[in-house]
Amino acid sequence: MLSRLMGARGLPFSEGLLLSLVKKGMSRKEAYALVRRLAAEAERNEVELKEVAATNPEVLKLLAPKELEAIFDLKAALSRVPEIFQRFSPPE
Repeated sequence: MLSRLMGARGLPFSEGLLLSLVKKGMSRKEAYALVRRLAAEAERNEVELKEVAATNPEVLKLLAPKELEAIFDLKAALSRVPEIFQRFSPPE
């Protein structure tokens, strides 16, 4: 699973990017279109979505570099996995 995430060019984090842009005031429609363009560019150029987002003026107007780091933080994204598995495991 981890290898799939690592090979996905950061695309699983696109939802977090979209939600962060909306939270900062961009309309959902605009954010969706922007993230879609950025994801397509990342795929086309075989680079990480984070790299593309970090150089995009529209993104940088709303999100600081530290905020981008937090959005694309794999460790933070996986931090609740054990809790989720425990919640949905059958009782012993």
